[in-house]
Order: sequence, then C-alpha cells, then structure tokens
Amino acid sequence: MASEADKRTTRILNNLIQNISDGKYYEGHQALRTVVNRYVKQKKFKDAIVLLYNGAKELSKSAQWGSVSDLILYLVKIYKEQEIEVNTESKERIHELMIEFPPNDKNIKNIIDNVINWTIDKTKLPGGDAQLHHLFGTILVQGENYHEAERHFLFGTVESSFALGQMLYNWADSCDEADYGLFVSRGVLQYLALGNAEYANNCLKSFLQFYKASGHDVEKKSLESLGGSISLEYAPDCPLINCCQLLVAVVQKSNGDPNSSATRVFSICRRRYSPLFGQNEQIFSRLFDDIAELYFGIMMQKQSNIFADLMGSLFAPTDNKTIEN
Repeated sequence: MASEADKRTTRILNNLIQNISDGKYYEGHQALRTVVNRYVKQKKFKDAIVLLYNGAKELSKSAQWGSVSDLILYLVKIYKEQEIEVNTESKERIHELMIEFPPNDKNIKNIIDNVINWTIDKTKLPGGDAQLHHLFGTILVQGENYHEAERHFLFGTVESSFALGQMLYNWADSCDEADYGLFVSRGVLQYLALGNAEYANNCLKSFLQFYKASGHDVEKKSLESLGGSISLEYAPDCPLINCCQLLVAVVQKSNGDPNSSATRVFSICRRRYSPLFGQNEQIFSRLFDDIAELYFGIMMQKQSNIFADLMGSLFAPTDNKTIEN
C-alpha cells in the first residue's frame, strides 16, 4: 500500500505532467521547486530527491533543458550538503538524467563540475568517481567537446582508455595538417603520469587501430633492447607515435632502478623525442618528470601537483599544432 508521502509525490508529479501537457513548463517547474523547498526545510531529503529526479525526468521528455538543469543542480546540492553516498543508486539517478542531456548545452559544464566535486568530496579520490567520468566523457565527445571529454576519460574506467584513443584520433583527424603523434601523446603521457600504464597502453592501441585503418603508413618492426625484443607499429611519418610505443614498452619492463637498462632507454627516448614537441615541449617535459619519478626512480624537483596540472593547463582547448598553457 502506498504511503502518504508516495501519494503526495504522485499527486505533485501528475500536476507537473498536466502543466507540461498544457505548455506551462515554467509554472510546473516552479510549483515542483516550491514543494522541494518545503521538503528540505522539513528535512525530508529522501522525498526531495525523489521529487527532483522524477520532475527532471518529466521535463526532459519535453526538452526543457533549462528547468532540467536547475533540478539536477538542486539534486546534487542536496547530495553534497547531506553527504549522500556515491553508490549505485545515487549514481544511477545522475546517469538517467544526463544520458539524454544535450552535450553542448550551456549548463552542462556546471552540472558536471558539481557532480564530480561531490564524488571527490565523498570518495576522497583525486579524480572522483570513474564511472561518472566515463559517462561525462562519452556525452561530451558526442558534442565534439574534445578538450573537456579528455579530462573525464583520463579519470574514467578501462573503457574510457579505449574511448580516449579513438577520440584523440578523431580530434587529430578533424584538424588540418595535424601531428597525430602530438595528439596520442596527450593520452599516453598523461595516463603514465597518473601511474596508469595499462590505460596508457589501451589508449595507444585504440589510437593505432584507427590510424592504421585510415591508411596511414605503418610497418612492423622489432627492436633488440632491454634484453629482449620490442615490437613496434613503426610510423615513419609520425615519430611521436613511435615515442609513445617505446615509453609504454620501457615502463612495462622497468623495475624502478635508476641505474637499470630500462631507465637508460627512457632517458635516451626523452632526449631524442622531446624537441619534437616543439612549443609544447615544456608542458610535456613536466609529464616526463612525473613518469621518470613514478617508474624509473629518478627524483625530480616538483613544481606543482600533477592532478592540478591535469585539471588545468593541459585541458585548455588546442588547435592542431599546439597545447596552450
């Protein structure tokens, strides 16, 4: 048997649906918000959350994205202030409300930032919840908002690492005379600097799959190094792709000894390829510093926190040649 609270919520939603069918979107939105405000004052936070979620779903059906944005932000505000756990239920509400949200809507960045900040506060993870990052990256890619999607894929799931490789290829391919190696380096070096060699490898493999499928010149090569053979998809026209492959290979073989053969190959690779980053060399040099410390025992003087870098300058919009700092 339905509780009084459930009956009340159903009645409010029916009134909203009636307002929507009459084209009275603003009136319906404001009436619902008034009831939510009352619930919050009465500390009926569960009822407020249910009403905000269902109200946003109804308004989404009529593409009232301004009202939907407001209700989602109110929902996340309650999540943050009442310290709602980042769990399957709370994330599913966000997923359901955002999956159809227009990727280029003016409010989307504000919503995403608020959601991620909530997950960072609750999980204490530097990047926040990986599944929500993957969701947001996927949405933003649909609107070709590549520089924002990149941030979310980097802190996302294993699926994100493959998606980032594909996105970086598409990003490069959309630019005139792009240096494809510069684009894949963004993903590979940033994943490595975050300590995630598996995802760096996934990103590289995904990028190469699309690079080869588009007819770019690639040939199989084996290099004798580190006491064994390293297989490369050698790109004669794109040395930074080769750089990324070497970096992933030596990271996988490193034992953290600064005097090891893996460390020597890493240092040679860095000296050889760093000038090819051109005016972006300083930015990538900071990523090389973090990789040197994480995997090869080379202690570098730290100028700033890697997560601050990743959430800041490296995600500024780029053209086909540069990464603005």
